[in-house]
Amino acid sequence: MNIRVGNAQHIGKRSEQQDAFGFSDPKEKVFLQHGGFLGVVADGMGGIANGRAAGRAAVRAFLEAYRTKTPQESIIAALERSLEAANQAVVDLGRDSSAEGAMGTTLAAAVIHECLLYWISVGDSRVYLLRQNSLTQITVDHTYARELDREVAEGRISREEALNHPQRGGLTSFLGMSGKLEADRCLRPVVMDQDDCVILCSDGIYRAVTEEEICGAFRGDLNDACEMIMERSIRKDRNQQDNLTVIAFSNCDCGDGNLNLRKGLWIGVLGMALLAGVVIAWLFGSRLYTNLHLNAGAGAAVKSEPAKASEKSLTVSAKPSVPTSAAKKNENRSKTADGQMAGKDRAPVRPGLDKVQGGPSPRKPTDAGHEGAGDSNPSREKAAPAQADPRQPSIKEVPPSGTQTPDSMKTPANSGEDGSPR
Repeated sequence: MNIRVGNAQHIGKRSEQQDAFGFSDPKEKVFLQHGGFLGVVADGMGGIANGRAAGRAAVRAFLEAYRTKTPQESIIAALERSLEAANQAVVDLGRDSSAEGAMGTTLAAAVIHECLLYWISVGDSRVYLLRQNSLTQITVDHTYARELDREVAEGRISREEALNHPQRGGLTSFLGMSGKLEADRCLRPVVMDQDDCVILCSDGIYRAVTEEEICGAFRGDLNDACEMIMERSIRKDRNQQDNLTVIAFSNCDCGDGNLNLRKGLWIGVLGMALLAGVVIAWLFGSRLYTNLHLNAGAGAAVKSEPAKASEKSLTVSAKPSVPTSAAKKNENRSKTADGQMAGKDRAPVRPGLDKVQGGPSPRKPTDAGHEGAGDSNPSREKAAPAQADPRQPSIKEVPPSGTQTPDSMKTPANSGEDGSPR
């Protein structure tokens, strides 16, 4: 990093300088890679014994603690650890000087690391970000004014009462106090643009000059800008002017570094979006393939069932309809058997025989008075021979009792009903 630094300090109209400030070493290139560049401002509490010692002790302890940061430790964690070390240093100093509970100081610290701004503060010393002629306060003041403003919002007091309250500037949190310490911690860093500048100052500065005057002083060299702010503050000739301290620093590489950072962020965002799109497409495609596969399988199953049923019906119905030699033989045999069975019930018609011995004639005379199998003249209607019903028993003439049956009327034992041999 290419660091630019400026600072200025004045005692104001106080008998003692209780403000203190300090920087980390910009020549420690290895430390700059993971710890960045640090600036600290402290304001010993006026009217309290050893205020000057408290401010210097806090700055010194903070710088020493932050210098022990390792690459594995985050900058935010290192700032919080360093603040605890500074607070403990002030507490120990008050205990050793028999001024425990009567010694305190404010503190504001900021770090620039690769165009990222981190900060932490306690009390009313501030951290500003100057960007394109616009000044933004980054930290929050721990003063009683916040409580007064809250009461105004709730309607308990008027705006005039809050502004004119004698304890409006009283501190509600500072290093060396007993009880819980309230600090304004950085939750996430601010990305710095090209020509951005970080400004840290004590309350003697921003109570003496306006934000427009601060912005107007930064036109070139940072050290010259800090001196200009100091001169403007002193020129105001305010009664009981407090100590004045202002420091400023920036990273000259933030233009290119911020561009690269933004490119990296955009590349990361696009990469994540592309990855999300691939995952969504894969999930959608997988579900679509599964649904199509299941639908295809179901359709094939539905189609195969009728086909199988048709095949079975065709197979069953085809068996009796297919003529085979065995089937023909069986059919002939059945016909022959039917004929033999029919012969038992009725006498076969044989040409040349008009009557059956011992029984009535099986035929009826035709219209011409002739008996035969049929008429040779096609113009004449054929007479159907009378046949006995096979289901009805044949009727025989029984001679009267007392008479003997002629031998010619007897049926041999080895012959059938029609006299034919069996």
